[in-house]
Amino acid sequence: MDVRAFVKTRDIISGVFVFFIVFITLMTLLATVWIGMLIAKHISEPIERLSRKAMGIAKGDLSVEIDVEKTGDEIEELSRSFRRMKENLRGMYERLERERDFLGKLLDVLPVGILYVSPEVVRANRTFLEMVGKVMGPEELEAKVSKEQHLRMERIGGSGGDIYILEDVSSIVAAERFRTWQEAVKRIAHEIKNPLTPIRLNLERLSRYVEEGKRSSEELVEMVKAILKEIDRISGLINRFKHFSLSQPVRFEEVSIRDVVSRIGKLYTSAGIDVTLEGDRKVKGDPALLRELFLNLINNSVEGGARRVVITVDDEYLDYRDDGRGLREDELESVFVPYYSGNPKGMGLGMAIVKKIVEDHGWSIEALPSKRGAHFLIAFRSKNSSA
Repeated sequence: MDVRAFVKTRDIISGVFVFFIVFITLMTLLATVWIGMLIAKHISEPIERLSRKAMGIAKGDLSVEIDVEKTGDEIEELSRSFRRMKENLRGMYERLERERDFLGKLLDVLPVGILYVSPEVVRANRTFLEMVGKVMGPEELEAKVSKEQHLRMERIGGSGGDIYILEDVSSIVAAERFRTWQEAVKRIAHEIKNPLTPIRLNLERLSRYVEEGKRSSEELVEMVKAILKEIDRISGLINRFKHFSLSQPVRFEEVSIRDVVSRIGKLYTSAGIDVTLEGDRKVKGDPALLRELFLNLINNSVEGGARRVVITVDDEYLDYRDDGRGLREDELESVFVPYYSGNPKGMGLGMAIVKKIVEDHGWSIEALPSKRGAHFLIAFRSKNSSA
């Protein structure tokens, strides 16, 4: 009886013990879950707040205020870093706004029209609107440019969109026309100046002969004829200018170098300039242009103080030398550049015209170094010279 009671008591105590063990386990589990939820809430709530504000910033609202979480841990450091990032973004955005406004003002004052076309936006500067009146697409713009002769368009392609640059070239065309006329006037002035040199020399010599009375009437008549011939040449130049035909085509025919130089030499010989020709060659060339070539060469020599010119011709070359002041080493290339002149009163077109005439005939010319006087070498080329 006592044994049964003992066993029964033991079973009751064991059941109570198991109950308490289970109860304590459940309570511990519940407490753990509750504490975990408190900790999670402590961590997640600040992060959720930061996440909501990050979404606002991502939508472009940089006025969002980010409060620093006073947690004393990584959450507080994260919120501080996020706040600094937001302030940096706002500073960058404000700078970009200022730069965009400045760029817009800069584009508006440009003298060319700018049109930007992308899938999202089409924008134009003020000059573009003044030129065409409105913002338009590329197809409409190209059609307008094709009709307006004074407009020129250039397209610059890009990954984000295309830029169309529109320019009004009417002022450029006007400036180019003015420059062309200016060049023509300078050319005419220079061509008129060429025959004036032998005219002046002959008149000075004629005046001296008349005063001295040492020359026959035939010699005086010959000098007057030479002067009249050069005056006729000036008249011809003026008529060419009048009819806008300065750039006359090269008219090739068989010409003797000796004949051209001899006729020109007489103009200068009577004025005290010795022009000597050694050799001869017949070439296919324009007599008027070849005359212009030698006039420019000899006038260049006279302006350089030369009193003697020697021209030597063979089958391949024409060698030209004078006894004037010559050229410096640094002038050998620049002497053919338009408007370059070693003479302060010169226009710098003579030798440029010489080079142009030589090249129009298919030949070449170069200035060579010389200890005394100027030295030029013209090389004949076969396509325009006689066999």
